Amino acid sequence: MALVTQLAKHLLIGLVLMAVMGLAGCDAPIQNNEAQTISLQQNAVQGQFSVDGNLAVLHNPGDKLAVFHINTQTLIFAVADPITRLDNDKGKILAFSLSDDNKRLAIGYQKSVELWDVEQGLQLGTVAVHPSSELAKVSALNLYSRPNLLLVGLNDGTVNLLDLDNQLVKTARFHDSKVMHVAMSGQGQSVLSAGHDGQILLYDARTMKIKRRVDFGRRITSIAHSADQTQLFASDALNEQRIFSVYTDAKYDINLRYPERFRWFRAAAFSVDQRYLATGSSKAWWTLWDAQNGQEIGAYAIQAQSRDATVLDMYANAQGELLTLSSDGFVELWQISTLLNRE
Repeated sequence: MALVTQLAKHLLIGLVLMAVMGLAGCDAPIQNNEAQTISLQQNAVQGQFSVDGNLAVLHNPGDKLAVFHINTQTLIFAVADPITRLDNDKGKILAFSLSDDNKRLAIGYQKSVELWDVEQGLQLGTVAVHPSSELAKVSALNLYSRPNLLLVGLNDGTVNLLDLDNQLVKTARFHDSKVMHVAMSGQGQSVLSAGHDGQILLYDARTMKIKRRVDFGRRITSIAHSADQTQLFASDALNEQRIFSVYTDAKYDINLRYPERFRWFRAAAFSVDQRYLATGSSKAWWTLWDAQNGQEIGAYAIQAQSRDATVLDMYANAQGELLTLSSDGFVELWQISTLLNRE
């Protein structure tokens, strides 16, 4: 009986996907793929891969924030969500970031960021953030090991650059609303931020003065850097999705092409060779694009156990593989070359 119920659930999800795609004017996503699937056994509202794609972080509000080793499906770190504790004075978990060496984890609350040793499960300390308004909260984090820096975005439009070794803080407030993404250039010379005001800004890391500004007009919903950081993909909340240069003076600007009036984009990742772009949506599928001309190659359904399943994060490796992390706690490994041969 349980098997029949499970089969009925998967059939219903499949029918819903086909109906939604039909209403949107797209071809139905390809089912029955050959992607390798790993279950991390935790549902999540937020999730992200480590920089090297070996670890995954999942946060389920009211339960816990957990770090898993993907290949072994091993839980290596977990902390209870503060909203389950009666003595909580920090508020709820709002953002998190693994350091680029996978050794530390930053967890953002309303006014502070905790730093944890992932391997030892020990709290290393707490860092206060510096908002520009009293009611501001942490909204985005990025933790770096060399140098030992923490980038913090807040929902009042403020960006903090914290030098953790020297206890120095630089602040800037150029966004008019929530900061949804903060990152540093590979050379550490620039800071990039994106916000719900539709602005993508590049700062000088030393002076925090703006070097470049790109205006999308509507709130940014997803952003991805190419491996060499020569290309940036960004999407707004309506119909502007572009691949362009922000760190260099390269003159190109590619718009994604699709027949509908608009699409919603969430997660995104470039292939290592920068020929392809993968994007997630608010539904249980993802799309592969030709990054050279913005043409859609195909849409692919993820494994889903719930009607609201979606892709939380994406990672592309040097072997031409794409990893997707879903809100149902599944990591799926896709061979891009296999998908191209099917088209």
